[in-house]
Order: sequence, then structure tokens, then C-alpha cells
Amino acid sequence: MNADSLAYLISKGIDPTRLQVGILYQQPHDGNRSTITMQDAGLLSARSPGTDVDAYNRLAAMSVSKYLRVNYKTNGISQLGGSHIYFRRGKWSEENIMHEGLHNAGYSDPFLKNAFGIPETSPSGEINNKLKEHGCIQ
Repeated sequence: MNADSLAYLISKGIDPTRLQVGILYQQPHDGNRSTITMQDAGLLSARSPGTDVDAYNRLAAMSVSKYLRVNYKTNGISQLGGSHIYFRRGKWSEENIMHEGLHNAGYSDPFLKNAFGIPETSPSGEINNKLKEHGCIQ
């Protein structure tokens, strides 16, 4: 990563060492074949107050592969502050490794959208566009 992209990330509150560790220790999995549940994979945050309990429980019991089938625009999903990543087959790319590495480093999509000036309702792919725009990924 070049000095300009590092400066950009730092200016947005991203610790480059934490990001490097998040990427270095990634443990990729084939999400299309994964039968582990979203909850057992550590892919859910705690249920926030007001969240529909039944919907949360259905998501927790859903397999990663079914989640990717239902959410066809999702290329990968990872543990926030963990090391496991479940990629959609064929989507193992620099931009997705970086994006999921940010999550492994503990940065959520809402944090990143806010830091990068992206509207909260925008798709998470807009994070990748900002990273590209500032030379963090090709």
C-alpha cells in the first residue's frame, strides 16, 4: 500500500497495523459450501433492542451457504474482530480481501461508511469504491 492510501486510512480513523493483522490472519472458507450456521460461524452481532427476535433467530440458524444464496450481492462475510471469512465462490479478490480484512480488524460497515462519507443506506460495495478512489486497492 502506498503512502497516500495509508495517510487516507489513518485520516479516517483506521489503524494500518490493525488492518494488516486483520488481513494477515484471515482464514478463508468457501461460503457456497459452508453448512455452519451464521451464529456458529460468529457472523452475527448481539441482537440490538427492538430487533425482531424471530427474524434474528432465523438468521442465526441459517447456514452461511443459504445466506449467500439469499443475499446474492454479498461477495463475502466475515467475523467482526475475528479471523474467519466466508467468500462467495469466485469472489476471492484483492478488494474483497481488503474489505473483509477491515471487518476482521474490527471496523463495521456503518463505521466505514461514516468515516468515508458514504450515506448509511448505500450498499457496502461503496466502501470498496472509496478504497479504489484513494489507491488502497486496484
